[in-house]
Amino acid sequence: MKQLGHFYKILLNLWLQDDYVQVFETNISQLNGLFTELLAIQDHALMRNDPQIRLKVQRLFTILRGLFRGATSHKNFALLFDWFYPEYFGIVKKCMTVYLEPPCDDEIVLQILKFLHDLVDNSSNRLRFDTWSINGLIVYKETSSFVIEFMELSGCLSLQKKPLKQGDIYKEIFRFLKVIMTLLERCISGNFINFAICEYYNDQTFTQLSQMTFQCILH
Repeated sequence: MKQLGHFYKILLNLWLQDDYVQVFETNISQLNGLFTELLAIQDHALMRNDPQIRLKVQRLFTILRGLFRGATSHKNFALLFDWFYPEYFGIVKKCMTVYLEPPCDDEIVLQILKFLHDLVDNSSNRLRFDTWSINGLIVYKETSSFVIEFMELSGCLSLQKKPLKQGDIYKEIFRFLKVIMTLLERCISGNFINFAICEYYNDQTFTQLSQMTFQCILH
């Protein structure tokens, strides 16, 4: 599965070469059918329990991680994000809702969190929040809302709300905590959000995200 992500990372860079960028939407549209198929499923139990559907969800988020890891420049990220948001971004909400239902499907939920963790990676300064682009704000707000929802439903990773099913505290608790902490660090250090403006408009997203992350640590 990891090789699939590498493949799409390389493929994205080929699609966005100057010789092919004009047909980027045609090339990326090859993935539209997978999104449409999964978004059309109404039966949550079927989506959770059918091994073929579950495999498609895993493949989808592996592909998305590969694509967004490959979009290292502001221009390339903007092209990819404009295709993904808002038309297909709903797949994140849908899959979080389905696979967070008790009993939580740890592997898929962790894969979704890792995708969000990759999405807020601004080590190459691809995300911006300025006069010309609000992608940084959109990514921050959407990602934070999903992570906050996960922490609320899991009781901030408390063993009361998220009891160990296999007795492995690393796989069932600490892996999630590591991703959440790194995601918060990337939001703070990414330099794509003006927290003073958020505070001015009484936006409590950062306060909620940081407070709940520290509650996870304390638990």
